[in-house]
Amino acid sequence: HDLPVAFAAIPTLAAAGGREHYPPWPVLPLSTTTLLNHFTFVRAKLPARWWSLLSSAFTHLDANHRDSNLLSLLFSALPLARRLGSRGMAAVFLGGHIAAALNTRGRVLQLERGTSTGARAGSRRRGSA
Repeated sequence: HDLPVAFAAIPTLAAAGGREHYPPWPVLPLSTTTLLNHFTFVRAKLPARWWSLLSSAFTHLDANHRDSNLLSLLFSALPLARRLGSRGMAAVFLGGHIAAALNTRGRVLQLERGTSTGARAGSRRRGSA
């Protein structure tokens, strides 16, 4: 039950940067700079920013990114959560996110420090799917 709340409480990078409206529910008052410096994962910043392995699971580029992740959680994670319980599901979710963040071979980096707007979509490596 707490995962969707965490998704919803952190503003998207686009909302924090003024490129989209904030959602109609309360969100934390975080700036784009704060999100990029403290919530997004940058492998080169380990171990100093170890917490970003967890916080980056709740940081989204825009509302479409956040909403598609919430929908996939709704349809795939709810049945699993019924079997594992809330803590078990949180462990699977965060463990999977950490594994994905650390395994950057051939994956698209969705959130990376980029243009003056604060964030940009990453590019694929050659030969990756």
